[in-house]
Amino acid sequence: MSLHTTEQIRPDRPVRSCADRRRALTLVALAITAGALSVSAGVLSAQRPSAFPALAAETATLAIPQITAAPTLDNIMAEQWPAAGRVEGFRQRIPGDGTPESGRTVAFLAHDARNLYVAFRCETLANTLRARMAPREDIDDDDRVSLYLDTFRNQQRAWVFSSNAFGVQQDALLAEGQEADNSFDAVWHTDVKRTEFGFVVLMTVPFSSLRFSAGDVQTWGLTLGRVSPGLSEEVYWPYVTNRVEGFTNQMATASLAGVLTSRNLLFVPYGAISELQSRDASQPAFGRDSDRRVGVDAKAVVRAFTVDASINPDFSQVTPDEPQVTINQRFELFFPERRPFFMENADYFAVPDELFFSRRVRDPLGGVRVTGRLGAWTIGGLGASDRTNTGDDDPDGDRGHTGIGVLRVQRDIGRQSRLSLFGTSRRGSSGDNLVVGSDARIKLSPTWVFTGLGARSTTRADASSADDNVRSHGTDLYGALVRSGRGFNYTLSYLDRSPAFDAQLGYVQRVDIREIEQEVRYAWYPASSWLRTIEPVMTSSRNWDHQGRPLDWYLTPALNLGLFNALDVQLYRTEEAETYEGVLFRQHATSVELQDAHLSWLGINGAFSRGRTVNFEPAVGTPPFLASGTDASFGLTWRPLHQLRLEETYYFTRLAMADGARVFDNHLARTKVSMQFTRALSARAIVDYASVVADGQYTSQPTGKRLTGDVLVTYQLDPFTAIHAGYTDQLENVAIEHRPFATLSRTRSARTSTERQLFIKASFSLRL
Repeated sequence: MSLHTTEQIRPDRPVRSCADRRRALTLVALAITAGALSVSAGVLSAQRPSAFPALAAETATLAIPQITAAPTLDNIMAEQWPAAGRVEGFRQRIPGDGTPESGRTVAFLAHDARNLYVAFRCETLANTLRARMAPREDIDDDDRVSLYLDTFRNQQRAWVFSSNAFGVQQDALLAEGQEADNSFDAVWHTDVKRTEFGFVVLMTVPFSSLRFSAGDVQTWGLTLGRVSPGLSEEVYWPYVTNRVEGFTNQMATASLAGVLTSRNLLFVPYGAISELQSRDASQPAFGRDSDRRVGVDAKAVVRAFTVDASINPDFSQVTPDEPQVTINQRFELFFPERRPFFMENADYFAVPDELFFSRRVRDPLGGVRVTGRLGAWTIGGLGASDRTNTGDDDPDGDRGHTGIGVLRVQRDIGRQSRLSLFGTSRRGSSGDNLVVGSDARIKLSPTWVFTGLGARSTTRADASSADDNVRSHGTDLYGALVRSGRGFNYTLSYLDRSPAFDAQLGYVQRVDIREIEQEVRYAWYPASSWLRTIEPVMTSSRNWDHQGRPLDWYLTPALNLGLFNALDVQLYRTEEAETYEGVLFRQHATSVELQDAHLSWLGINGAFSRGRTVNFEPAVGTPPFLASGTDASFGLTWRPLHQLRLEETYYFTRLAMADGARVFDNHLARTKVSMQFTRALSARAIVDYASVVADGQYTSQPTGKRLTGDVLVTYQLDPFTAIHAGYTDQLENVAIEHRPFATLSRTRSARTSTERQLFIKASFSLRL
């Protein structure tokens, strides 16, 4: 039976029908884009200037009163607070834009010489409050209140402090044009009380945990927010709207007098003990690997600048990566950074393309990072000495020391626009790599933003050679035009990477590519009890190599529906063509996704997709071919108690021949049980199962099964003071065969332990 089907088209064989389909699809995309633009123009032309609520935020001011005695929860309950610090009149951003909040929120603000105090008195509708005892940061599914502070009043970045009704904290940095960075950690305090009307929260934020310019009198941007998941509602003071792009540009102006700060030093020594036993086919008997590691992180804060230095940095992660489908993948998968040293202030080094991916630094001996602001300038610098001397992901690369350097200098221009210069450097005995460039974010109007990047790489494979002929050079260009609004949203982007571009510290999936992408979406908000939003979406892409040869294209129409309470449904169809090993494969998929969280104690999500896809890992000697693809996933979160959470995650992927014969089945499952006894003490257990059942005549993917158990107990007083103790055991479907010599052979079930690890890690903070 031939593995190639009639849907596989070689580029050197022109096929009129396929070209006609592509032209038709392109025309459809252009027509939809033109229609959406015309709708947007009509909406904008009809919009009165006073309808842009951001103007209200420009006139919202608040003089935060100074007090001599710290407030208490009793003050909040009785609403006893200086009148100048009282704030109410919160308004919705979601689902209504500007409508009054469903409950009632009153906030109180004051400060003394050392701390900022913010209190919230929140009234809730019956049976809508969601509050759980959870690990620090894990409150996205709960009712919560938030304080946003733009301490430099530059409309570029804001500190975020949030708390749920149990006082569980979440802090983050919000940079315009980027996702919120939850890696930021600070020491601050919360006091809470749940009442018959709802809950009250008192936040105490030391000025030493913030960064701001010198001066006894401070002028900051300030926003107060509240999220009610049971109502799918976000409310803010002052009024924050989706009709204009940006968040920090809609903040009120807050003034504080009599603020005292001082230089502060923070030392965080840590120690970790790890015992590892592992075996594989080359070593059936258990081999032992003991690791004793101590180190210290030091942080010095001087007004607007922070200097972090580390000796033998704490780069361990106590939480395993989330499950991802790793088989039959053409490109490298992205796993987010979880190591503390790289996570904090990561937005200082972020550029529109992922040219610095910190997981490329594996095992550093030491590191230093400087971040801060000087007037309109933002500076971020990082240096490290990595013990692993390799530029790729080969764990068996040569050992040595590699110098790592990253620098980004940003200048604010006007309101919410900026220009930056950046560079990354990697130098080792195996060669060196340098990437330099510039990126910009230009605010064109209240709704339109342009983002651009240009970079050049220089790579030398042999660091000992001074011959410039061994150097290679490449370029990376990126530009995006984005419109953000409550109804009409549009993105048009262009990417151009030359064949020789090489960013060894970045996450770059492919080079030698020119790509155009666009996305058009429009949202309606019906006044209906069962339908919250209707949002049609059209996404398209087309790319070529630098010789002008077409590579890939796709077109995806979708429909997003927000139904009653918190039920969301997405339907979409993808038409796609992909060039792989000189062959153009015509693919398609029909998909549905849903997410339901209207019950406070139960959350469900699921997805199903069916279509035609490429087998990128065919049997040896067989070319890649098209096959029937099925993908399904299911997730469940059950909270029988406010302290207990059970989570189940399942992924299924199947590739099959036209006659139904199986190429492979891939099952991934995770069961996670978490118990949060107090804010500080928690325990969790994870069981991961992975299985691949493959047919060797169609795929080179081996059959295998793996079962991993992971237990962790944590006692964490603050972000820097914690004790972790954990144990991991991994079982695989292998057995030890002793004849004629010891080796591992495959069995039907995963019953043999191949890796065990026990670790204890402790750190504490010492502030001077």
